[in-house]
Amino acid sequence: MKNANKCSDLDELELIDSHIDSKTKYRKIVQAAIAQWVKDYQSGAIQVNTVNDLRILINMDAELQRGILTNNKMKSNRKRK
Repeated sequence: MKNANKCSDLDELELIDSHIDSKTKYRKIVQAAIAQWVKDYQSGAIQVNTVNDLRILINMDAELQRGILTNNKMKSNRKRK
């Protein structure tokens, strides 16, 4: 039974690692989109009435960052057991 729990814990750690990797990749994409939005805004290609797009990107970035932090905490807690 103890062996099954160890495997389950390892599977869960691998799943958390996978989630962290995915969220980190998505966050890089969102950050690149934010940088592009700022460049387009500065060049005048984006008007003030589309600021909602930037807000959405910033919210996505914040949500991904919270998810990464949460998964890291879960991973850390799992390793202690």
